Amino acid sequence: MQEVDKDLQSNLQEVASPENELLRETIEALRAQLSVKDEQLSAKDEQLAAKDKQLADLTAALLSAQEQHKALTDALTAAQALHAGTIQERLTVAEQPSADEVTVPVGEAPPEQPPKKRGFFARIFGKDW
Repeated sequence: MQEVDKDLQSNLQEVASPENELLRETIEALRAQLSVKDEQLSAKDEQLAAKDKQLADLTAALLSAQEQHKALTDALTAAQALHAGTIQERLTVAEQPSADEVTVPVGEAPPEQPPKKRGFFARIFGKDW
């Protein structure tokens, strides 16, 4: 029985030896693939980190540009309001009668005055159409 057992074990080892070798080769191939995948993943992680940094930088630049745009818009609005106030003041001063103007009683015709010279834009956009 012992001889049969030894024969069976030797036969089993002969049969199992090529299979064991095949399994070892498969395991080594899979380990090599895993190491390549790990390297690729680490490279992709580095690329993603670089893209995240670029996005953060671009977001900060965009926020800064938006703040500058708002500040410039506010300054422009204030300048327009100041300019409109200046124009309104000039119009108010121009509409007030001067001391040189002669008041004419009702029913009498005012004295003839020569027509005023008007500029180009006043002739085009003036009130006297």
